[in-house]
Amino acid sequence: MSNLKPYSLSSSLALLGIICYISIFSTISAQEKIKMDDFLESATIEGLMKENFPQTLARNILRADNDFFVGKCPICTPVKRAFGEYSRQENIYPKSKTPRKILKALNSTDREKQLLAFKALTTRYTQAYLKKLDLNASQTQALLADLEEGKKTGMGRKSDSFGDFCPSCEGACAMPK
Repeated sequence: MSNLKPYSLSSSLALLGIICYISIFSTISAQEKIKMDDFLESATIEGLMKENFPQTLARNILRADNDFFVGKCPICTPVKRAFGEYSRQENIYPKSKTPRKILKALNSTDREKQLLAFKALTTRYTQAYLKKLDLNASQTQALLADLEEGKKTGMGRKSDSFGDFCPSCEGACAMPK
């Protein structure tokens, strides 16, 4: 008899759909240009899933929409979509692998700490995904140029009350290590 916990068919199919969506990028040819929107959404959802990011916290981040995301920002929008998709999935594994320091800061009431932690999260996910894709130099440069352009657009749409920086834009545009 198996010790595996049975899961609903709908949650299993949803998870399979996400995995298929993510795996699309693992077969990119050397000539193809990576779409920034697809890259950011896939990087974020894969990072959330790999770390088993707390779904309650993901939902709280979505509820505090204007605190974490700039409206109509070409970088924030796919990151937000990924958080939305992830938060609707069944939580299969209860233990999160997200660093406690990031989780603690995201749960903080200090806005600066929250933004820096969200930036760190976005940086982790985009850099790990960029490394996984193993793009050639021209693909990497084109993607980074698109991200920088998206950041300029997003920062232009940021209200003064939002803060000094957008965590999704800053995290996505952090130079790969």
